[in-house]
Amino acid sequence: DGTVHPYVLAGAGIASVKQDASFAVGGTDVTSSLSTQFGVTLGSDLSGSFVSPMVVFGAGAMWTPGARMILDLQFRYGRILVDDGGINVSRAGVGIGVRF
Repeated sequence: DGTVHPYVLAGAGIASVKQDASFAVGGTDVTSSLSTQFGVTLGSDLSGSFVSPMVVFGAGAMWTPGARMILDLQFRYGRILVDDGGINVSRAGVGIGVRF
């Protein structure tokens, strides 16, 4: 067939975010001993997890080089909506499929 089909996409959903910072001194992980050894307590911006709304926008192109084969190229941009701004998430992908 050889036809290229461009597309755009939009979506919304829920994102689960795990904030998992780690700290090393001289190549040794000291995250678990920060409060006892260094007197440091991690704030909620560096530890814990939360769930927040997310929006996604993207574009791509699907190419059918033959009667049964599909090649899909895409890029997606997402924004996790949090109180103090937002978290950007990007993804590029390549998909290969076979029609039955």
